[in-house]
Amino acid sequence: MPLRELRAGFIFEEQRASFGSFQRGIYRSARQRGPAALTLTTAPIAPGKTRPYDDELDATTRTIIYHYRSGSIDQPDNRALRAAHTEQVPLVAAPLGPVLAAVQGIA
Repeated sequence: MPLRELRAGFIFEEQRASFGSFQRGIYRSARQRGPAALTLTTAPIAPGKTRPYDDELDATTRTIIYHYRSGSIDQPDNRALRAAHTEQVPLVAAPLGPVLAAVQGIA
């Protein structure tokens, strides 16, 4: 999904809802029901630039190998990511488009 569309958000229960801050890679809205993440953002590979995480895209399966946020594996962002995987909840991923998440170490 293009970043401009993600920034626009969407309407949920007659109110605008955000897809995320895009400063953090894992996003779960406080308005959501359930524990799963809504959006994953990963930095694209750019020549000469260092990425904060070595996230990968398997082009054959359209699967992201997405690394936990640094710090405790039990912090809220990582719990939301695990919940999305466990519950098989669809995620929005930027800038790579809609894909399934496979979490490094538990997939």
